[in-house]
Amino acid sequence: MPQDIPGPHRRAPLRISAGAAALLLTALLAPPAQARGGPVEGPTAYHASAAATGRTATRAQAARIDAYWTAARLRAARPIPLPTRSRTSGPTTSGTTPEPPLPPRIGAGTAPVHPVTGGRDKGHRPSAAPVARRWGGQGLMPARTVGRLYFTTPMGDASCTATVINSVHRNTVWTAGHCVHPAGGGSKAYYNDFMFVPDADNGQVPQGRWLFRYATAPQAWQENGDWHYDLAALAFYPQSDGSNLADRLGAQGYHFGGGTHFRQVVDFGYPSDGYQRDDFTGQNLWYCEGPTSAVSATDDMMTMRCDMGHGCSGGAWIDDLRLDRGWGYIVGTNSHRDIDSSGDWSDDRLFSASHGNAAIHVYDEVSRY
Repeated sequence: MPQDIPGPHRRAPLRISAGAAALLLTALLAPPAQARGGPVEGPTAYHASAAATGRTATRAQAARIDAYWTAARLRAARPIPLPTRSRTSGPTTSGTTPEPPLPPRIGAGTAPVHPVTGGRDKGHRPSAAPVARRWGGQGLMPARTVGRLYFTTPMGDASCTATVINSVHRNTVWTAGHCVHPAGGGSKAYYNDFMFVPDADNGQVPQGRWLFRYATAPQAWQENGDWHYDLAALAFYPQSDGSNLADRLGAQGYHFGGGTHFRQVVDFGYPSDGYQRDDFTGQNLWYCEGPTSAVSATDDMMTMRCDMGHGCSGGAWIDDLRLDRGWGYIVGTNSHRDIDSSGDWSDDRLFSASHGNAAIHVYDEVSRY
């Protein structure tokens, strides 16, 4: 496995932005051999928050992806690096004019169609501290809706965190833009061979493997690596018995265009390391809990305190999560951290793109599949 994707217990801060790294990799590295999916064409006009042309897979291609992901490859996949930016670099933007906000979009989550049995819940103890805690409730919502997203990159097999989100076709997951596309390079630069394993726990696959159908991210992420648009969604095929993700596992709701300030958000992830700690393995689910805010009065990226590191990329920020129903409202995703002049993580703050127009456009686009 190439050393560019750090393994457990290893701090590997990046010294350049995700967008700059992606442009360099695109120029120097060939696409993965025998890619099993293909890009789809779409509008050429640039619109920052619009959903970009994505990557798709036919049923036959999805079957080949399933065969690719052997148990050994799943074990060997490394968490993709959590991107970083310099604290002194200022916001990375595409230079586009701010768009008028769309009306807020709110959708409720759902419980599984059939009763859930056999789960073990070790208890959830709310805490506003930025220190991540182990989530002990595998087999139950909300853990059933959170999982590891596997994919191939030019640097090797990788993984992120992703979450089932309620949608019309009942087979959608939400994650970060850098978990599907390296930023820059256009529609042909998407990663390949996506596989979703919900409720993953120490190498176990308790809720099955879900076959990839379509991935999309905002144009401003695909073309420019603008941090304000680091979000994405993927559609998956139903299982062979016809069951859908949301019907079998339940789904989280969403609140897009609701602003940046939320009082009590739960942030989930599969971290392999963290800020000033080394007890994560990347193999089980952790969470932080606390308030979110805008980065500044002029920057609508969101931030919250949480010490999870590589592997938590794409993990959902869920507002109003109630255990009696198992779902809340996705309002953000783990995007990146700041680094200091030495290239080390500056503090325990995580950042998310503001989930407004871009989130609405991406959600509408993925819902077509």
